[in-house]
Amino acid sequence: MPERAATAFCLDITRLVSRTGKGPHTGIDRVELAYLDGLLARDTPLFGLARTAAGYVLLDRTGLSSLRGPLADRSLTGGIDVIGLLSRRLAPQRRQAEAELRRRSMARCLRPRLGALLSRHLPPGTVYLNVGHSNLSDAVLKAVKSVPQARSAVLIHDTIPLDLPQTQRPGTPEVFAQRLAAVARHADTVICTTDATAESVESRLITLGRVPQIVTAQLGIDLAQPDAGTLALPNSPYFLCIGTIDPRKNQSFLLDLWEALPVRMPGNVPTLILAGSRGWGDATLMQRLDAAPVNIVEMSGLDDNALAALMTGATAVLHPSLAEGFGFPPLEAALRGIPVICPPLPVYRELLGDIPVYAPSGDLYHWTNAIEALMGDDNNRQTGTRASSDRPTQPTWTTHLNLVLNRL
Repeated sequence: MPERAATAFCLDITRLVSRTGKGPHTGIDRVELAYLDGLLARDTPLFGLARTAAGYVLLDRTGLSSLRGPLADRSLTGGIDVIGLLSRRLAPQRRQAEAELRRRSMARCLRPRLGALLSRHLPPGTVYLNVGHSNLSDAVLKAVKSVPQARSAVLIHDTIPLDLPQTQRPGTPEVFAQRLAAVARHADTVICTTDATAESVESRLITLGRVPQIVTAQLGIDLAQPDAGTLALPNSPYFLCIGTIDPRKNQSFLLDLWEALPVRMPGNVPTLILAGSRGWGDATLMQRLDAAPVNIVEMSGLDDNALAALMTGATAVLHPSLAEGFGFPPLEAALRGIPVICPPLPVYRELLGDIPVYAPSGDLYHWTNAIEALMGDDNNRQTGTRASSDRPTQPTWTTHLNLVLNRL
């Protein structure tokens, strides 16, 4: 327990604002939204902070509550104000979103005045929460210290940009290194979502010379109701991979696998559905996708209900990712009783135990055997029939937030 309870919370919502007008929520987006919901449900005084092109915006509980729906729907829009008209480098939807923030704010300032803004409006003992990796800098964390007895807590989702820099967009590892260094210098608490991630984060912080208090709490999982809507589901067996198409998610291995399957399963190769937008990656991967056979299908822009419908109809969920900080799709699949094939990453061992079929990344032989076995298992093809004893315990956001907030 902390020496003193938080008198107020200030949640950074910069990431959610930045997602206005973009595709479905990512895993990190969901976390920031869950924190917003959880804090709005509590009686503790609540504020929100967001970085905009014109400086910082501070919101009170009323402002945050009014923004919750538009942020969840990625539809924070309205008329563009004078500042928005001058922010010509921003996309129109982002200019509208930032204008709406300013209209609903209790205060705002230019970037050099953030410390003065926070000290004027936040009560002593406020805890600043940053769970989205956005707006995470020396300047912000130092400004928080302008508030008497204020503390900062930062959720670090993983250290993948430093562990596997070759799987990241150019410049991402350097930016992440700067953010983690700022956390080491100024944060009071680091939140991690698994013990495996906590070990990696602690190792990195040790090299930076300071390790804040580390709190580990599994993220909550909210299972959406399956609703295919206008989505046409295949009427033959299919395997599903969910996630942005990029080097870390390793969909290129699945393309290799589907090229090899006809040798073992002539005339019986199932469909592979890649549910996710194209991210960044080498041109060869994108060319292979463009030339993929008809039994490899890309689907993007799907909402949670459509993804749930796809998942419940799948023979299995495949997740050949090279690294994960948490890994929502395999856990969601296991909770629904859908078989999972994934590599034996520490995070999966921790969250799922012996439930998945584990096969090393890049091992065509073991992955082919697993797929062939599932195709021949009529019980597994009756989706959702896995016994409840074979499913993980569903983690909840209430448990996560209680564990974290009681330590701040």
